[in-house]
Amino acid sequence: MLVGVLVDRTNLSVNKIYHYNYNLDKKISIGSRVLVDFHFKLSEALIVSFPKETELNNLKEVIDVIDEESILILELLKLGRFMEKKYFTSLMSCYQTMLPKPFKFGTQEKIKDKEIIYYYLSEEDKKLTLKQQEIVDFLKLKQEDRLEKFSKSIIKTLVSKNVLKENKVLLSTIIEEKKDFKEIYLSDKQKEIYNEIINSKDNKFLLYGVTGSGKTLIYLHLINYYISQGKTALLLVPEISLTIQTMNFFKNYFKENIAILHSSLSDREKYNEYLKIKRKDVSVVIGVRSAIFAPISDIGIVIIDEEHSDTYNEYSKNPKYSTKDIAIFRSEYNNAKLLLSSATPLVKDYYLAEKNKEYKLLKLLNKYNDLKLDIKIIDLKENKKLSYFSNELKDKILEKLEKKEQVILFLNRKGYANYVMCASCGEVKKCPNCDISLTYYKKDNILKCSYCEYIEKYVNLCNKCHEEDLNIMGVGTEKIEEELNILFKDYKILRMDMDTTKRKGSYERIIEDFKNHKYDILVGTQMIAKGLDFENVTLVGVINADTSLMIPSYNAIENTYSLLSQVSGRSGRSNKKGEVIIQTYNPDNYGISEVVKQDYESFYKQEIDIRKKLLYPPFSNMLTLKIKSMNIDLVKEHIIKIYKYLKLNLKETTSILGPNLLYIRKLDKKYECSITLKYNKDENLDKIIKFLKSYYNKDRYVSFDIEFIY
Repeated sequence: MLVGVLVDRTNLSVNKIYHYNYNLDKKISIGSRVLVDFHFKLSEALIVSFPKETELNNLKEVIDVIDEESILILELLKLGRFMEKKYFTSLMSCYQTMLPKPFKFGTQEKIKDKEIIYYYLSEEDKKLTLKQQEIVDFLKLKQEDRLEKFSKSIIKTLVSKNVLKENKVLLSTIIEEKKDFKEIYLSDKQKEIYNEIINSKDNKFLLYGVTGSGKTLIYLHLINYYISQGKTALLLVPEISLTIQTMNFFKNYFKENIAILHSSLSDREKYNEYLKIKRKDVSVVIGVRSAIFAPISDIGIVIIDEEHSDTYNEYSKNPKYSTKDIAIFRSEYNNAKLLLSSATPLVKDYYLAEKNKEYKLLKLLNKYNDLKLDIKIIDLKENKKLSYFSNELKDKILEKLEKKEQVILFLNRKGYANYVMCASCGEVKKCPNCDISLTYYKKDNILKCSYCEYIEKYVNLCNKCHEEDLNIMGVGTEKIEEELNILFKDYKILRMDMDTTKRKGSYERIIEDFKNHKYDILVGTQMIAKGLDFENVTLVGVINADTSLMIPSYNAIENTYSLLSQVSGRSGRSNKKGEVIIQTYNPDNYGISEVVKQDYESFYKQEIDIRKKLLYPPFSNMLTLKIKSMNIDLVKEHIIKIYKYLKLNLKETTSILGPNLLYIRKLDKKYECSITLKYNKDENLDKIIKFLKSYYNKDRYVSFDIEFIY
């Protein structure tokens, strides 16, 4: 018996099917993993075909079988072929992307269950120190507890003395408490949208629904409908912080008929959820970007919530894909409905829907409480004080706190300060691996690179002039938290950013604590901007609205508008009127001023006019070609070579932007220079990229990559 396999290599030079003889007794299928001898090394491989014959002689034998069952359903195997062609990458890298860690090729690690340790009292008649006695007294009240807030070394001592006993519980065995779910009925307008989706001959929809209009309820009823038809449903949310409240809502409704997929799961949890889906034990899958690859069959509907979010695009690893592309493929494969939804849809998607080119446009413009937000802009150019809080914002925060209401403050910069600069010579502390400034973290007294994670201890000494004259410049969430604790010392402050949410369960804990009013003010980065629903929040303050405006991107204004609109929507979620204060140095920029009007369509008209004039998406496609090397001269040499090659082979209608040899940045020890292409249809482009990928695949010193601009 012959088998065609893909070997566990992601480079393009081996991106082809290899034939082996199969003479083992074990059952196999398309999508099974096997062990083979490849170039005299034991390698994992994926069976992708059963050829009837081959012209090759002296074929090697398959050595062993890893999976008798397929680890990828047929739909995902076909999806891999689609991604290979669309994203100019190897087929194996596509399949690797789809699989959770326990199934990934080359992963032979045992899956370990994570443990949670509870402690209870065993003996009390021991002589104890004051700190040891504190733990004992605590347990007398609690009976049993995880003791996370106490010293591990003291706990260990008490266990060794037999004062405490351990009760180890596997994380995968903990069953979350499910609340009784009260049926929620749709309004007339929600029913209209629901009926349009299930009855329409159209299969792709864009729902523009203002914040608080009840989009989630429509999702619930749609999913329920398709389950009743014997189908399954896939719901995507942009990030883990947003997943928490959403998934709890759906968990309480669908009980055991739902699987959750996101990056914070342990390997065991990912493994269990993947198998649960593949074996058709559940009908609903909810998760972040990677959930689009769930092995779910017979899909009735795919829903992408907050469709504007950039987290739906993979930029860092190959294949660099768009979740929407994959969603369109899967919905078409299953003849299923696709619903994109947002309070601030992407301009290009709204254009395609408005012109009825790709999606059917649906609108949900009334909030449940029908209370319009009171949004005010503060011009920071008129704020002469050194504080990061204008008088208006400080006064309004105090007013809300005195009413026992809660406040959310937004700043899209983590850390204490953006950079550290020498006052004597002007030298900025930079990462030795990347050409970017190091961020200062006061609590740990460190400087850290936000790109490669390089860390060094902060010392007040300039590397250039050796003066002890460093100034800490700029502001991050850590500094804002510090200042809030001074200004509002009688109130409790909570911070939510990448640094405070590293530990498993920290997202959930922060959200739950704030929801239960254990804290009065929540300060955070963009992870607080979307999807969170706190009934008692009546004020949102934006410390500096300009950070996203400064990013050199064609859609910087769109991203600013979207982010500000989303974070504003965290205020006034109940019957209490919500207020928003936005501090900015650019009050006249329409990406900020239109937020005040709460009029997406007015913003859209201004933005689409500019894009049409400049031929930016949706009036063109864009991608970037990158050359990287540890040698800056090689980068310059090859980016010029590529430019000349493009000029000779591309159509005149394709615009070549760059290269800018004066802007060669350094990231993670490699220099990088790029060329951006703006095009509509250019049949030569596929051939050019494939040639360049193949050419540079063999170069040890220079790497070539592409990045789609969405």
